[in-house]
Amino acid sequence: MSDTALAKRGSRSLSQRKQDTVWKNLTAIEAAHGGRAQLRETLEFSQLTAPQSRFVDLLHDPARAGDSLRTLCRDAGMAPFELLEMLHQGVNALAMTEAQITMATALPDIVADVADKAKDHFVQCHCALTPDGPQPPDPGCLDCKGRGYRHVDGSFDHQKLIFDAAKLTPRAGGVNIRNENKTLVMPSGDAFDHFVKATDGRAAIAAPVSLDTVDAEILP
Repeated sequence: MSDTALAKRGSRSLSQRKQDTVWKNLTAIEAAHGGRAQLRETLEFSQLTAPQSRFVDLLHDPARAGDSLRTLCRDAGMAPFELLEMLHQGVNALAMTEAQITMATALPDIVADVADKAKDHFVQCHCALTPDGPQPPDPGCLDCKGRGYRHVDGSFDHQKLIFDAAKLTPRAGGVNIRNENKTLVMPSGDAFDHFVKATDGRAAIAAPVSLDTVDAEILP
């Protein structure tokens, strides 16, 4: 660096040199972001204070199109770091909006898929499928008995998702009885007492049966 450049640099304070660096970076960010028009669109997604709203208004003013961001911030009474915060908020808000639109668009198909899996249905048997496509079913197949399709029970996990989404799952206190496949929530109070008495009565006259291990807990 020449002596003249060093002398010029030394005549400026550290704060001034930092501000120059900030404005240079902001100008580069504006260009990388797609220019002034894209910057305006992104900033509109951020929450604005009064000075920040004035800054956005100046960005939309055709008479100020040639002014630098530094000049617009100064005239709006806004510090440069505020512009960075506005841009950060706007980019995040825009990305979240686009993500929510994507999720909302896909949601009907996802719900339909979950509902289909929650119901009993038929699927094509493995004996009628090859890597190249369908083929005649195997008459000796034990899974489909030669029909080419087999029955599949509705998925309990998918049924629970549907019930939870429809707010049909009981939330009151009671006894939550679980085994390895199913969950049964019994209501508390007199109704549960009647249920216990009725089942005890039936158990007394029923033949002994083998029961799976059951895990039970009292819900609050």
